[in-house]
Amino acid sequence: MPITVVNMIPKALSGETNQDSEPNLAVNPNNTMQIVGTAFTPSPSGGTLAPIYVSSDGGQTWALNAIVPGASSFPTFDITMKFGGTSNVLYGGIIRADNTNLAILRTSNYLSPTPMTVLLTRAPSSSGAIDDQPWVQATTATAVAGTPDRVYVGSNDQLTSPKSAHIDQSLSAATAAAPAGFTAAGVTIASRSAAGGQDGPSVRPTIHSSGRIYAAYFNWTNFSSASIVTTDVVVCRDDNWGSGGSPYAALVD
Repeated sequence: MPITVVNMIPKALSGETNQDSEPNLAVNPNNTMQIVGTAFTPSPSGGTLAPIYVSSDGGQTWALNAIVPGASSFPTFDITMKFGGTSNVLYGGIIRADNTNLAILRTSNYLSPTPMTVLLTRAPSSSGAIDDQPWVQATTATAVAGTPDRVYVGSNDQLTSPKSAHIDQSLSAATAAAPAGFTAAGVTIASRSAAGGQDGPSVRPTIHSSGRIYAAYFNWTNFSSASIVTTDVVVCRDDNWGSGGSPYAALVD
């Protein structure tokens, strides 16, 4: 099978030398010609909006669309995005560069120049503890009345130390006004305390169409330095979209 390699940097910006690191791709499952890419990329025009890479021809050509709020001298810190299943709505999770807040974002038109709507924001603690590495997953619950979009954002929420593996979720995120079903606290999914005061940065939810939600994270069991870390890989599960009084407790430790 032939493989096509495409330079996502728009041709007009081919001379740029930025550190476009930690890239992430989101493909619209409702229209696979629509693709969004994210990285630590500054806007060519500067300002307070960071860009996303956008393609409407299956990734053959790309442009930048500066619609992500929170840029400053740095475009944005951690950033991932996903489309809803059939809604065409694009969701984002970022660490803002202007204040290091975690923010969850939404736009109904990824090609529009209108800035993404901020649905939820969480500020660092007074001691400097932050959320880290928001990772977005989204789907449209087509078997549920009203076919709502359901969105899950895993992160390392150091504000809940020493159990920091965390999910922010909305069971109907597509159209309601902010916070659109998200709550200020979210859900701490860690079942045990972590060495070093926090779990590993990567918290990864995934969605099954039945409403079964899995999440995997690293529970640090020893953290004496950045080079000496031991860890357990922990998987948790919820069988009803993360709803109910004790979510993500279907698997017993």
